[in-house]
Amino acid sequence: MDSRGAFLFILITLYLLASSQVRSPLIDHDKEHQRQIAEEQRALQLLNRSRYGDFDFQADCWLPIPGLRKNDSYFWDLLPGVQERARRDLRSALASAGLRVPGAFQTEDQARSLNLTAISLPVYRNVTGKLRGDWVRQRVQSSSTSALNITALVIENDYVTRDFGLNVTGDTGSLYLELHEGDGELSHGSSHVREVRANLQVESGSSFGSMWYMSLFGVHFPELGEVILTTTSEKFGGIFSLPHFTLSQDTFDVSHKLLLKSLSDTISEKQTHSPTFFPWSSLPHGSQAMAFPAPKCEYLIYLQQHPVTLRGALVQNTLLQQVEDELRFPVGAPIPAAPLMVMSAVVFSPDCGIILQTKGVPEYPPTEPLYLVGPKQEVYSIYASRLVFAIAGVSIAQISLLLRQIKDASTPSTRSRVSFYTIAMMAMGDAFVFNFILLELFSEISLLILAATAFLGFLSVGYIGMRFMMEIWAVQAPERREQDRLSVSQTTNTLQDALPLPATARRAADSGATPIILPPDQDAPDEEGSQPNRGTTPPARREGGTEVGAMYARFYFVLCCLLAFSFWSLLWPIRLGAIYAKFLGFIYLSFWTPQIYRNVMRHCRKSLRWDFVIGESILRLFPFVYFFTVRGNVLFIRPDSTTAFTMISWVWIQVWALASQDILGPRFFVPRGWAPPAYDYHPILRETSASMPGDDLESGGMLPISFLRAEERESASSGRDGDRPRPKDNKKNKVFDCAICMQDIEVPILTSAGGMSGNSMTEGATSLLGRRTYMVTPCRHIFHSACLESWMRLRLQCPICRESIPPV
Repeated sequence: MDSRGAFLFILITLYLLASSQVRSPLIDHDKEHQRQIAEEQRALQLLNRSRYGDFDFQADCWLPIPGLRKNDSYFWDLLPGVQERARRDLRSALASAGLRVPGAFQTEDQARSLNLTAISLPVYRNVTGKLRGDWVRQRVQSSSTSALNITALVIENDYVTRDFGLNVTGDTGSLYLELHEGDGELSHGSSHVREVRANLQVESGSSFGSMWYMSLFGVHFPELGEVILTTTSEKFGGIFSLPHFTLSQDTFDVSHKLLLKSLSDTISEKQTHSPTFFPWSSLPHGSQAMAFPAPKCEYLIYLQQHPVTLRGALVQNTLLQQVEDELRFPVGAPIPAAPLMVMSAVVFSPDCGIILQTKGVPEYPPTEPLYLVGPKQEVYSIYASRLVFAIAGVSIAQISLLLRQIKDASTPSTRSRVSFYTIAMMAMGDAFVFNFILLELFSEISLLILAATAFLGFLSVGYIGMRFMMEIWAVQAPERREQDRLSVSQTTNTLQDALPLPATARRAADSGATPIILPPDQDAPDEEGSQPNRGTTPPARREGGTEVGAMYARFYFVLCCLLAFSFWSLLWPIRLGAIYAKFLGFIYLSFWTPQIYRNVMRHCRKSLRWDFVIGESILRLFPFVYFFTVRGNVLFIRPDSTTAFTMISWVWIQVWALASQDILGPRFFVPRGWAPPAYDYHPILRETSASMPGDDLESGGMLPISFLRAEERESASSGRDGDRPRPKDNKKNKVFDCAICMQDIEVPILTSAGGMSGNSMTEGATSLLGRRTYMVTPCRHIFHSACLESWMRLRLQCPICRESIPPV
C-alpha cells in the first residue's frame, strides 16, 4: 500500500500547526491594546470616585461608563422592579431560615439603608458548583419612551451587523449555571465578600430550542448567600459599575473596595503581558473568540442561595462548615452527605429589556421543578468519578463476555454464524459512548481515572472487538465472493437473455433426454501432496489480507466521520440535537437485528452464547437508562422515561426474536418464499406407505423413513403397544443409532397421511419440539441434535461419509 500521500498530508499538517504558534499576527493590535487599557483605567478612576446612588434612573443620575450613559437609552427603568424581585427572594430565604424579616424591606429607600452583610444564613460559604433549573419570562412594559440607540452603538464600536446576539427568545426554558469562587477576597468589619465567575447556558423551550452561552463575573456575599453577576463588553462596563447594582449601602462599600483592588491588579498585569482584550468579556472563550465584532445582549443576574436543609431540618452553620472543610480538604471526618445547593435567580438584560426568573413558590406548585438546584463542585466530581468507575466496570464486563464469545466461536464453522455487523455496531456504539462521556467529564475527574477508562475503551473497541471483527470478516470472505459471483452471473444472464439471437443461429431443440455428464479421463491432482512455493504468498491469503485491511480502514473512516458529524450536532438547536442523539441511540441498540437477519438468510441458530446476548443487552442499556431516568444525572440530561422504556422494549424484542429462532427455528416468523431456500435438518419422518400415489415424497419438509441411510428398529414401547388400536394418535417411535455418541435415537414416525396436519396447537408444538431432538444430514444420515451440532462446531462434514453439509 502506497503511504506517500498520507505521509505528505501529515507532514503539511504538522508544519501548519507548528508555524501557527510562532508567526506574527496579521494585524498589529498594540495601539488598540493601549487604547483599551487607557479606557479601562479611566473607568476604574470613575468607579473610585463614584458613591452609592450616583447611578439612579429615577433621579436622572448617570455615569460616563458605556451602558450607563443617558444617550445609550438602555432599559434601566426596569432595574427597580428587578431589584425588588431579588429582595423578595432574600425575604423568602430569611423566612425559611426562621429569621425575622426587617420591616424596612417593605420600601426601597429603607431597604437600601439596611446592613445586609450582618445577616448570617445557614448557607454554603463556597458556592462553587453546577446548578440547573427552569426559567420563565416576565412580561414587563418599559416606561422609557426612547428606543435603544443602535446606530450610535454600531458606529462607536465598529460593529459589522445590527443583529444582537444572546437575545433570548421564548417564554420558558432551562438555565445551566456553573459557579467558581475566585481568588479575590475582602473582609471589612462584619462584611465579607468574594470574587466569583460563572458560565451560564440559557436554553429556550420554544420551537427546536436554542442555546445561548455567556461568561459572567461578579461578587459573592458568603454569609448572606447573595451573588451578583454581570457581563462586560465594549458597550457595557458591567464589571466597572457592578457595585451600583447592589441592594444596600454596606454591600456597595465592601464590593466597591474589592473590585477596585481586583481591577487595578488585572489592568497592571495586562500592561506587562501580551494583549488579551476584555478579560471580563461575556463571550464564552474571551473576546478573541469573535473574529468580527457584533453587538449582543448584556445581562445582570441576582442569585439568592436558600437555607440548606438536611432531612427536612435546617443545618447549623457549624455543621455546614465541617461539611465544606471535609469536601475541600478530606481527612475522613464523619459527616453527612452534602445536600444540594438551591438558588433563586433573576436575570435582567438592560439593553434588550429581557427579564427571566426561576420558578418558585407561591407562583408555582412544589410538584414542578423549582429554583436552580445542583451539587457543589466537590460532590459533582465524586458523582462524575462514580459514573466513570461504573462505565469502566461495564467495559470490563463487556470485555469478559466478548472473550467468552470469541472462545466459543473459535472455529470457522462457528464464526461463520456470527454477524459481522452486530459486532461492528457494538464496537462503534461503545466508541461513541466512551468519547461522549469522557469528553464531557474530562475536567471533572483525575487523569489517572481518565487514562484507565480510556484504555479499557480502546481495549474493548480497538483491540479485542476489532480482532474478532477481522476474524469474522476473513472467515466469511468466500461467502461474500460467492454472492458477488452469483450477482454478476445473474446480471450477465439477464443481459444475454435480453439480446436476440442472430437470424442464422441454430435454435436448440429439447429432445427430452436426460443430460449425461461425462467424468474426466484423469484424476484431479492431489492437493494434499502438492508443495506450495515457499518464496511467494498464496494468492488467497494475499487477497484475504487485502480485504481485511480494507475493512479495517472503512470501519475507522466511518467511525471518524460519524464522530465529527455528532460533534457538529452539538451546535444544532437543542431539540434537533436531542432528536439526533435519540435516533443514534436507537440505531446503536439495534445491534441484534443483523444477527437475526443472518440467522434467517443462512437458516442457522445458536450463533451466540446466551450469557453473551443477555449480558451485552443489559450492559449496553445501562448508560441510556441512567441518563433518561435519573433526574440528578451528572450531565443534566432531562429525564425521559418514555424514551428509556422504548429503548428497553426494543432491545428485549430483539432478544426474544433470537430466543425464538433458537427454539422454534430461524424462520418461524418468516412467510414461506420470503427467504432463499435452505436445508432443513429437522424434517418430519413418515412411513413410505403413508404417502398417496403421485405425491412428492420430499415436499413440505416430509422425508420417508426409507430414504434414511441408517438401520431402524421398533422401540420397546411401540412393540408392546403395537396391537392396540390408536384412533387419534397417528405416530409411532423408531430407534436409530447415533454414529457420534453410539447411543439410541428415538424418533417419532408418522404412520398415516392424516397425521401430518395436527389436530391442535398443543400437538403441533409437541411435534416441533420432538423434531428438535434429531437431525438428518443432506446425505440422509441421522444423529442426535446435540451430537451433530457439537460436531459441526469443528467441521462442516458428515461424520460418516465426509460429505460437505451446510451450517446449522
